[in-house]
Amino acid sequence: MRTYTNDELKEILASHAEWLNCSGGQQADLSNMNLSYADLSYSDLRYVNLSFTNLSYTDLRSADLTNANLTGAVLTGADLTGADLTGANLTGADLSYADLSYAILRDVIGNGVEVESLRAEPWHIVYTKDIVAIGCQQHSKSDWLGFTDDQISEMSPRALEWWKEQKPKLIEMGIF
Repeated sequence: MRTYTNDELKEILASHAEWLNCSGGQQADLSNMNLSYADLSYSDLRYVNLSFTNLSYTDLRSADLTNANLTGAVLTGADLTGADLTGANLTGADLSYADLSYAILRDVIGNGVEVESLRAEPWHIVYTKDIVAIGCQQHSKSDWLGFTDDQISEMSPRALEWWKEQKPKLIEMGIF
């Protein structure tokens, strides 16, 4: 497992930024790397391959990890506060003691432990011990259970009908 210097990592991420902007550069592949304790806060890591990378205790606060591949990554103790994980793949990732406070979890493929995901047509559901994201709506579990019919109706044209049908099933499954 290779470890990058801060300068090497900055160079890779600068090239990745060019790739994201379609102005040259190269998509970052940081798979199988040791990035533990790195400061990647506020980094643009969209579409980065971080599979099987050691990200333990890494600062990923407010990082954009949209569509990142985190398959098998070790994120033990990582700070993901406010990170955007929309569409990220967390299959097999170790999120033990990771801080997911205020993280955006829409359309995430969960790891089956700290972050679970399932499909309940037409929406993808992602949930942790504290929060549930259904489609593009993400709220605390207590907020979801306290929403009125009017509040649910305002979320989407089909939301209330879906909610009335699925809510008992979601409760029975232990999501709420």
